[in-house]
Amino acid sequence: ISPDACGQTLNYSDERLQGKKGVILLHPDLWKKDRITIAYTVAHESVHAFKQHGDERTPEQEIEADELAVEWLSEHFPTKDLLRVCFYLGKHFKKKA
Repeated sequence: ISPDACGQTLNYSDERLQGKKGVILLHPDLWKKDRITIAYTVAHESVHAFKQHGDERTPEQEIEADELAVEWLSEHFPTKDLLRVCFYLGKHFKKKA
């Protein structure tokens, strides 16, 4: 995991998984961050695994992961705080029309 990333998902196409569906790797420093950043990162990476996004992700897949992460966590955290974390982490959240 690169030092500037909080998490990464390895997908079924990665040879290191040898038949497994996917693995989510979380940066060790993630656990030093606040609860909402931890929850958002785990949810965002879980969307990639759940949707089986490939290793080469499109901007649309990143937007989908952002939107679903916010949706999944909106019962637990205020939406404005989730959007703040989303933007802070450099995500590309697209507001629904």
